[in-house]
Amino acid sequence: MKKIGIVGRSFNGMFGIQAPYYDYLSKFGDVEVINPLITFDVTDVNRIDLLVLPGGPDIYPNKPSVYTGKPDLFLEHFDNNWLHRFMIISQVPTLGICRGMQAINKYFGGGITQHVDLPTSSPRQKEVEIVTLADGATIEVNSLHHQAIYQEQVADSLDIIGISEHQNVEIISHPEYKILGVQFHPEEMNI
Repeated sequence: MKKIGIVGRSFNGMFGIQAPYYDYLSKFGDVEVINPLITFDVTDVNRIDLLVLPGGPDIYPNKPSVYTGKPDLFLEHFDNNWLHRFMIISQVPTLGICRGMQAINKYFGGGITQHVDLPTSSPRQKEVEIVTLADGATIEVNSLHHQAIYQEQVADSLDIIGISEHQNVEIISHPEYKILGVQFHPEEMNI
């Protein structure tokens, strides 16, 4: 069975992942919550078949604004200290969801828009967006974010796979490494 590692974060003084992530990912393998504060060695990294960078609070951008929310220190620590080890050195296939996609883009030198005025008023009110894929096909996805990435902010080394009707980038990939980022939340889509 495949081992899926998802980076945990803090919730009201507790540490873990949200149930929708576990329910969704466990369809594809054994889910293991990764504590970003431990020291990883080659054995730790190599036993993970897929790394998942989850959604969460705002990613701390290069240029914060008044719209930047409080970042999660667990996720920030992992991005700054372990992302390179997993994605590049060990080449663990990586899926970034929402904040995770933004972290991938930031890692490769891309930018983040601090606030996109989407019609979504709360995380549980899911706005449906139409995403146009690189091949011209369209898909429907949910929209649960306010930080976003526009085309001009995508890192040069990443490919744009899908753009929403609001013109924010919804899907990115890396042409060399097995890295995929999605702005939407597949774990909330009943797929």
